[in-house]
Amino acid sequence: MLVFRTISPLAPSATLQQLIDISIEWIDKSPEYHLRGSLAAYYGQEEFSVEKEGEQFRSFRHTKEDSEFACICFQKTKGDEKWRTECVYKKTAEEVIASFSVYCETASFQNKLNNVKKPYIFKLIGQRIGFGHDIEFETRSTPHPLTADDLDIAASIIKGEFVAHLPCVYVSKGRDGNYPVDITKLCHVLSGMAHVFIEPNIYFMRDLRIRTEGLNPYYGAVGIYFPGSRNKKLLLPQWEDGNPLKIRNIFDAVKNGLNLGYIPGDLSYVDIRTDALRKKVVEAQEQNDLQSLIYSVDKENKSLNENLERKEGEIYALKEYIASLESRLNDNRERVLLRGDSVDSYRNQTYETLLDILEDARRSAEDGTRRKNIINELLEANPRTDNKENLARELKRIFAGYTSMNNSIKSSLRRLGFQVDDSKHHKIFFTNYPELASTLPTSGSDYRGWQNDLSDLKKKLL
Repeated sequence: MLVFRTISPLAPSATLQQLIDISIEWIDKSPEYHLRGSLAAYYGQEEFSVEKEGEQFRSFRHTKEDSEFACICFQKTKGDEKWRTECVYKKTAEEVIASFSVYCETASFQNKLNNVKKPYIFKLIGQRIGFGHDIEFETRSTPHPLTADDLDIAASIIKGEFVAHLPCVYVSKGRDGNYPVDITKLCHVLSGMAHVFIEPNIYFMRDLRIRTEGLNPYYGAVGIYFPGSRNKKLLLPQWEDGNPLKIRNIFDAVKNGLNLGYIPGDLSYVDIRTDALRKKVVEAQEQNDLQSLIYSVDKENKSLNENLERKEGEIYALKEYIASLESRLNDNRERVLLRGDSVDSYRNQTYETLLDILEDARRSAEDGTRRKNIINELLEANPRTDNKENLARELKRIFAGYTSMNNSIKSSLRRLGFQVDDSKHHKIFFTNYPELASTLPTSGSDYRGWQNDLSDLKKKLL
């Protein structure tokens, strides 16, 4: 089964022979492999195959139209596990791009998927050659910091309208102004696999929320987006079990998304090998070389069988994934309501409002009626979240002991997503809905009014 796959643009100055030699070094100088020290004679060569004690290293070159290819395949059998790493390096006049795929054939590996790391050859190529420009974005091991002028870029990422080979990871700022994970470490882990974009501040988030109709991650959530697709993954800053989001969670989400993605034929090892063998068959036919023809046809058949097994394995993996999704859907209840066009001012605002409405309806419904049974079933099936309560508690803390508006209060309100309009009185509203404002007095003598109006603020805006 496929356990790791990515496509990465490399530095355009790289030569195919450099990439082959680095791939040789990967095995030749590693203490983990039996082939260590057996490949020194092959530096500078293009096409060869070496086997030793359950390991095989194969390299070949191919040319098709305006593209040149160098392909590497390394296989290792250890116990009941058979590992296979495929590297395809493609060079054109405009770019050098590579694909890296790792397969593991064993019945027991299904539960180890989240232990997979980036293959060492991938790291080595990144260190020795470096990554190239990925159409719209620079590929690097540092973040892309967004600025106030980058709303269009951010919106194109959220909507999946950007053009690139790699996915984009969008990291929003938490309510406390910090990111949910260490950005430096995250960029290092995802280098060559994804572009990491970091949000500058919550004001940017609010503008982006309007631009994307509320689709953007916010307050510490992380979004993963794939080019030319609405396929996305949203990771919250805290899991349901209370554990914080970890870099490993983000890596696994990116890796699994890449594994389920499509790899073009000109970056598929088996497809290129099959094409190269067919070319040799044609050449042998033209030269009436019967022995070479038989040999080439036999190799092509083996390659086609390998391709068929590979496709069957990928189909099986996709079926398993689809089955898991169907199971997840079956575990959920049928959708009762469709969401309207409004954007939540805080997480789960619409959801919690509906639960409040159902609670009110339950209190007024008569016992022993179908109406009350339906309401009870809905409330039991949809557990309450505490976002509204937390926000109300924070507002109470902010206004405790204060008798007039000051910069500290304004700053705390803005951190929660509110805007403050100073005039004769202080108008407080959520960024998305300025028409819904609560008014607080400015005079310190109006302390009782402050408390009453705070209650009005929570009622009107939350």
